Amino acid sequence: MYLSRGLSDYIEQWGSYSAYVRFNHGLHISENGRLLLELLRELRSQLPNVKLHFLSYSIGCLITRSMMFQAKESSEGSLKGLGKIVNIASPDMGSYLEKLGFWVGFLMEKTPITA
Repeated sequence: MYLSRGLSDYIEQWGSYSAYVRFNHGLHISENGRLLLELLRELRSQLPNVKLHFLSYSIGCLITRSMMFQAKESSEGSLKGLGKIVNIASPDMGSYLEKLGFWVGFLMEKTPITA
């Protein structure tokens, strides 16, 4: 029986390989971005002639963007050998649950009687 790995199967047919990177939910996005940048630099030192592409989903998009910002701000400058970046469902404007929590907290502050 053949078990499909989804997108990875198609990527390998094109002569490329995929790597899945997870992040620590307990860390701030900027800290995860810094760790991703360290991982990317280590990978670049091991595979200097390989072009790296990113496919990020949800909060991973914010982490990827943080990684790019930190690379730009560092003394090393931009990331060489970085290919295309695709972001899917990036929460650029924040999540609805977070916005709801903000407004509930704001209204609770303005209410003279709170629970």
